[in-house]
Amino acid sequence: MFEPLVIIISKDEVDSSNILPALEILKYLIDSPDLAKSYQENVNIAFHGYDNDPRELFEIPEVRNYVYKLDEIFPFWLFFLVKKI
Repeated sequence: MFEPLVIIISKDEVDSSNILPALEILKYLIDSPDLAKSYQENVNIAFHGYDNDPRELFEIPEVRNYVYKLDEIFPFWLFFLVKKI
């Protein structure tokens, strides 16, 4: 098993709806079945630049739109997300 992977998405990427950096990493994870299995529930996605925003991430329209766009192109990302806190 690989070390946990953290994908950090910047506020600039969210504001510009630039999913390409995150998408490139996520697409790499499906290069082979073995690699995909190794990263199953082993990826965290963090949004950088919202520490001073009093809203939860799901309350921020730009973050929601970013996630919707990412999900549209790469609907498999939930397979990789860590489910345990």
